[in-house]
Amino acid sequence: MRTLRPGRLFTTTAGVWVLDETQPVAAVLDPVEGRVRRLVSWTELPPPPPGEPMTARVDAEALWVQNSPGGPLLRLQVGVDAVAVWTDGLTLAAAGRSSAWCTSAPPVQEIVHGADAAPVGWGGSGTVLRADADGRVQRVHTNRPVRGVRTTAQALWVQLDVEPWSLRSLGAGTYEVCWSSRWVPLPWDGDLPEQLTAAEGQEQVPAGSTRASAGDGLWPGYAYDPDSSVESGLAVRSGEWTWRLGWDGNDGGRRLRAVAAAFPSAAPAGAGPSVAAPNLIDLGGHAVVAATPAAAAGRLAVVVSADPAPPRVLVVDAVERTVRSWPSEGAVDISSACWPVRPRPLDADSYMRQVLDDWSRLESYWQGAGGDEPLARGMSAVAVRLVGQWPGTQLECTFAFAPCPGVRLRRRLDLFDELGAVAKPQYAEIHLMEDLDTRALPPVEDAVDGVLDI
Repeated sequence: MRTLRPGRLFTTTAGVWVLDETQPVAAVLDPVEGRVRRLVSWTELPPPPPGEPMTARVDAEALWVQNSPGGPLLRLQVGVDAVAVWTDGLTLAAAGRSSAWCTSAPPVQEIVHGADAAPVGWGGSGTVLRADADGRVQRVHTNRPVRGVRTTAQALWVQLDVEPWSLRSLGAGTYEVCWSSRWVPLPWDGDLPEQLTAAEGQEQVPAGSTRASAGDGLWPGYAYDPDSSVESGLAVRSGEWTWRLGWDGNDGGRRLRAVAAAFPSAAPAGAGPSVAAPNLIDLGGHAVVAATPAAAAGRLAVVVSADPAPPRVLVVDAVERTVRSWPSEGAVDISSACWPVRPRPLDADSYMRQVLDDWSRLESYWQGAGGDEPLARGMSAVAVRLVGQWPGTQLECTFAFAPCPGVRLRRRLDLFDELGAVAKPQYAEIHLMEDLDTRALPPVEDAVDGVLDI
């Protein structure tokens, strides 16, 4: 049985949408009781390329999904037929009211050499597309490249590159070209102009605008910050409360913990002193993955990671200071709403042999002045092997680590995605090195039969 593995959270008039980590499925929860109202699936969209996440946004009533940049765009609403939109190569960037916006790709980073260098990539234009709930599409062509977008209640603000430009030093005589910006608004409703020029815009983005990426249903992986703001995308407002989330330190240097705190939102002038902020609420996981306001003011739905267990959805109450698990029914079976497994890749055996060979060299990963050195100081007796059958094959790496005497540390990595495609774990060696160097490890007491999973 394949159960829902929560990945992203959104709120619409239909309830709280809990999107699966990888499968094209969302459980729509009752925002008060947490029970599953409906399972929504979009298996008609082809899977995204291996390693690429889908893009998702919500308007007031529906979920918009695009599984690959420039691919088909779907609007999914509970009890209503899906609306499909051809984007002509544009990528979903924002949604609101009953519309979604797609844009052309932002300009690539331009690197030049020397403090007197000039950009060579200036020029070009861009495109913005608005798709409405009924499938109507309008395109707007811009006379400058589209750098990004932000949203307000009244408009989508489009960021266009303009002169003058400047150079930002990256060190070693290299510089990044940084263009100035003009911000031009487009309305959520009604007809759009065919052309948008930078001359129509303003130099500063309106105060109170929201980054479009803040609406992607995920939560940035940052430490808890009591001063984070809703506008920065690092806080969530629920009624009269503002929630700040993140991970708090690391439990005596050994373990991260996900936490939340609710603060009264800014009161009008003369309203009297604000209420003191409560202590941090421990969410019982390692990090915050996603968050969205629930129905009642001061309630927040949160996805937290809980390795080795799958992520889980919690609802946190600012007034009662309680934490409860959602969905109220427990595990949600989505087996019938998943994509089928792909054929086994022809190069699977070669791929696995190469990964195994690469990881077999961790004891001589760095070449120092005195000879080969291990990936991290204190690492020794490395052993690697493949475990499990495709598509569940994993690379298993075990080793001794001097700061953790008496146990062997073990890291397992998935080599294929859930659909059976090659999914090489990028930078996995460096991530392991950073965990060992910073001691971001569980306590030794968690070891089972002398093996500590990290």
